[in-house]
Amino acid sequence: MFQILFNFNLLGNHGLYPQETILGNEFKLQGVIYYHPLQETDIHINHILNYQEVYEIIHVEFKKTSKLLEKVLQNIVSHLFTNFPVISKIEISICKNRPIFTQFNGSMEIKLVINRDEYNLSKTNHGI
Repeated sequence: MFQILFNFNLLGNHGLYPQETILGNEFKLQGVIYYHPLQETDIHINHILNYQEVYEIIHVEFKKTSKLLEKVLQNIVSHLFTNFPVISKIEISICKNRPIFTQFNGSMEIKLVINRDEYNLSKTNHGI
């Protein structure tokens, strides 16, 4: 099994409060994507997971404003599983670097860990 590990710093307008959607915030997206090449021998670019395409999907989905970071992660995971059948598991987290809390200095992070079987089951049961 192969892994793609990623660590992106992005600006976004996610959050429940008007200040968050107007001013935006800095976010860090980190994760690991586990995959099996389509062929075990004679591996070619068409048989693996192209990390440039992975980045494009993450970037496009991240730019869609959402009130909840959980929804951002769900959307990213859904598009990755849908577009790349070689993916078997995804661990992804989103960290808001400066949440708007009174007297808070730090960051908050949400993490989602899901394998393809769990994703297919949740998609069937909940329409994700």
